[in-house]
Amino acid sequence: MNKKHLVALAMAIPILGWIYIAVGFIVNLDHALLKVIWWADLAASAGLHPLQLFISLPLARRKGVGTARAVVMTIVFGAAWWKPLREGFTTK
Repeated sequence: MNKKHLVALAMAIPILGWIYIAVGFIVNLDHALLKVIWWADLAASAGLHPLQLFISLPLARRKGVGTARAVVMTIVFGAAWWKPLREGFTTK
């Protein structure tokens, strides 16, 4: 598996997390473990991804990525987006 496929796979994980969060808002998660996972996912995605902007925005500026794109990509994908960017690899 090449680097591009690994990055795409890594970026799929946050997307699945956001989908799980959306489902949790729509469907009542009856099982306690599902609720714990949902809350952890919500905290990580909605809490930690924005904090990563402190790392991703300066990095994006150095790499020529616009601020709006960097914000969206960091909120949606978190480190799965900015770590490959830091290493000089992009999914463009």
